[in-house]
Order: sequence, then structure tokens, then C-alpha cells
Amino acid sequence: MSQLRRFVTLTLGGLLICLASSCSAMQQLGGQTISQTFSDERVVALVQAAVAGDSKRVAQLTSQGADINAIGSNGATPLLWALNAKNHQGIDALLKAGANPNLLTAKVGNSPMYFAAMADDPELLRLLLKSGGNPNHPEQGKIKDRPLSQAASEGRLENMKALIEAGADVNAHDQFNYSAAFATLALGKFEATALLLEHGFNFDLPYLARGVKVCQVPDGSEAQHWKDKVIVMLKDRGVIL
Repeated sequence: MSQLRRFVTLTLGGLLICLASSCSAMQQLGGQTISQTFSDERVVALVQAAVAGDSKRVAQLTSQGADINAIGSNGATPLLWALNAKNHQGIDALLKAGANPNLLTAKVGNSPMYFAAMADDPELLRLLLKSGGNPNHPEQGKIKDRPLSQAASEGRLENMKALIEAGADVNAHDQFNYSAAFATLALGKFEATALLLEHGFNFDLPYLARGVKVCQVPDGSEAQHWKDKVIVMLKDRGVIL
């Protein structure tokens, strides 16, 4: 994949989540409209209001009994629909009404926190964190699926800072030594590697160093500049490359 990739499009369990700045506020997920996904007319109206950013309507519908965490036939919740639309007002209204930012559904397999961590709009993630989003989210399972790992893999520096400030464990790792820092190497996001080192990442630095060493980036590029800086940081920590 290109290191100049400017968007993230995820397909999970048939559900299309579009988090690119170029994506429009689509009225479909996984090829289904809102009314096709939900059978309850109140939930249909709720999702439509959230996608449109109609906060008053969201509050009205939830007070009338619309299920804020309803799961549609494609596995998407109202909050996932609003995230897909990137509508701040709609997201905020759903969260204030009790939408669960950590909810995983069987068909999607990932939570709103997972998707927001990769988005190119840090405010989406901040909204979720402010309303109980778990920066470590152990329910997400594998370390590679945690919000910090996802943000790191995409080089979303502001998202990473928000997660770390909220208490994300920078040293979380699995039995294979995979960590958020190692996640930065797939696309050569060395500025993200440096950020983690600056915030206390210290798990098996020799292992990380080997990954840094073999990761190739264009000579003279910004990525090369940050790779060189990471190498210096590792050496300052006593790691021999």
C-alpha cells in the first residue's frame, strides 16, 4: 500500500465504513439504506436525524423510546452510521443520549472507537473519549485491533495524542511482541514511532529496532528523516542497531 494513502475504507462483515476526508455523508452502509437496515421506524428516524446532525430530534426520539444502541441487520449501530457520515453534532447527540462507543457487534467485529482511531478527523475520537470511550479497549481483542495500534498504523498523530492523554497503554503487546510501536512500521510511519518513544514506549526495544532497520523508505523523504530520528532515539536508549 502506498505511504501516501490519504484515506481509509474498511469492509468488515459486509459493512462499509468510510473514514476519508473525501467521503460524502452516505445514506448507505454495506449497500443497504437506513430503512432497509432497521425494522423499527423510531430507530430509522433516529439514525436519519443523527446522520443529518439534528440533535434536538435525536434527543426527542430517544426520550420516546428509540433504541440508542440498536443493531441493524448489517451489524451497524446508530453511532456507526453517524461516524460514517462524520457528523459531529449527530455523534455528540447520540453519545449524550447513551450511545456506547465501545460496543462491538458480531457482524462488524469492531467498535466505534476502533474506527474513530483511524479517522482523519481527531474530533471524532475526542467525542467518543469524552463519553466513555475506552482508550485501551481490551474487549477489542488482539493488540493490533486496539485504538492506539490503529491510530499508530495510520500515523494519526493527533488521535494518538488523544488516546495517550486518555490513558492508552503505550507498552501493550501480545505474545508475538506486536505493539502500537511495531504497528507504525507497516507503512513507515516513523513520526508515530517517535511519538510513542517520547511517551514512554520501552517494550523490547531491540525487537523494535530490528523492525525499524529493515523497513525501507525513499531516500531523502520525510519518512527517512523520521526514521533517522527514531534510530537516534533508540541509540540514546542504549539499543545497538
